[in-house]
This record gives sequence, C-alpha cells and structure tokens, in this order.
Amino acid sequence: MTGSSGPGISLKSEGISYIAGASLPAVIVNVARGGPGLGSIQPAQSDYLQSTKALGHGGFHTLVFAPNSVQEAADLIYNAFEYAERDRSPVLILADGCIGSIMEEVELPPMRELNDATTAGWKLGRDKGEGRKMRTISSIYALETTLEADNIRHGEMYREWQKNDVMVEEFMLSDAEYVVVAYGIASRVAKQAILTLRAEGVKIGMIRPITLYPFPKASFAKLDYGKVKAFIDIEMTIPAQMRDDIALEVKDRAPIYEYGRSGGVLLDDEGVLEALRGFVGGDK
Repeated sequence: MTGSSGPGISLKSEGISYIAGASLPAVIVNVARGGPGLGSIQPAQSDYLQSTKALGHGGFHTLVFAPNSVQEAADLIYNAFEYAERDRSPVLILADGCIGSIMEEVELPPMRELNDATTAGWKLGRDKGEGRKMRTISSIYALETTLEADNIRHGEMYREWQKNDVMVEEFMLSDAEYVVVAYGIASRVAKQAILTLRAEGVKIGMIRPITLYPFPKASFAKLDYGKVKAFIDIEMTIPAQMRDDIALEVKDRAPIYEYGRSGGVLLDDEGVLEALRGFVGGDK
C-alpha cells in the first residue's frame, strides 16, 4: 500500500505501471490537491483524468473508488485489498483533500485474516515440496505475442469490472427532470442543495459515482430522456474533467451544464444552490 497527493502519484506512476504489468496487488491512495504543478495544498478534485485515464504508461486501468465520507473511505479501503488480491491488480482510492483532512466518527470493519489462497498465485520463490516451478515477477515480455495475450486478459478483466464491480448512489432520480452528477465531497454539498430545491418543488436528483472507473453507465442508460431536461456536472476542478464521461453516456439527449471551483477553493452550499437555481430557472 502507498499513498500521496497528485504530484507524488505522478512520480509513482512509472512504478504503478510496472505493478499493473507484473500483475501484482496494491492499494494506492491519492488525496487530491490543487494543480497542476505544485499548485496548492488545499483540497481539489483535479486528478480525475489522471486517475481514470492515465495512471501510468501502457494503457492499463485500475479500479478507482471515490469516497464522500471518512466512513466510506474506511470501508472502500478495507474492500480494496480484496479487489487487489482477487484481480492481482492495483486499486486506487481517489479522495479529495476534504475527506483526507476532516474528522468523522467511523465504525471500523472487523479484522480478518488474510487468506493464504489469495496470495498463492503470485508469491515469489518456491517452498520445498510444493511441486511447482520457481516464480519470478516481471513486467517485460520477450515476445510481443505474449504481451498482447496479457493485454487481452487485462481487457477482459476491465469488462468484468464494468459488469460486476460498479458502485453508484442514485439519489431522488425516479422523477428527476434535472440530474446532478458529482462525486466525493462535491456530492455532499450538492445533496444539500438538492434537498433545498426539492422542498421548493424542483424535480432534481443526483447520480454519485462511487467507482469513477468503471463509470456507472447503467445509471445513465435507464433514465427517461423524454423527461430529463438537463445534467449538471459539479466538481472541484476547472475545467471540468468528468464531463466527457457524462457526455459519452448522455449522447446529446440532454444538455450538460457545469459548475465548479478550483485551485483549492471549496464548494459551498450557497454557491452550489445559486448555480443550480440558475440552471433550473433559466435552463441555461
């Protein structure tokens, strides 16, 4: 397990690619700060693209989880080790700086022993009497066809993630005419604004991706696009980074608006509520 913020993850990205190439389990935590460059040490969500599209060279993916509370962070990290062992693949927890610095009550999951069977497929060396070949760990392939076969295996694994491992919160979507899309701390601020607008009679809801990769495509596919008037992407980054993934699922069936703060400037209840009122009232 390792962790850092954006600049540190950039420095680690070569090693993360090697881990993926060697099919090794690892849990990585990115507590995102303002960027690019040294940027700001204040909270931000500016590492979405890095985390979901290019965590390192070579075109690999990891499961990417985005908690919106300290409790959820604890739960996701607890389960991340199981995913990493199951798939022999790195898993990323993308937490913004707010989640990384606030204090909240947490009920820790029960401790459990690591099942030796989960490590049997990748542990090094060979014990006497095991009756198997000596193992080594490497991410370099002498034959291009061997590397291609491993890439194909990874591609199949990513498709299985999309089928089985997507996590999402769907909040007040059943009759929603306006759909907010937000993750992490942004989703908590957005939820309060949604509750206020609901009390005023506005039919608004939210899709909160908990897995950023794979993206919760099914939540968008099942919406009634004859009823949905607009989507609003709320992020703590400028320009918005999740918008492209939203657009791929919306497929021009409704407009997509965006509201965000950046550079470590935090979203606040009043700002988000005012922005949503503007989009809902003017539909612009």
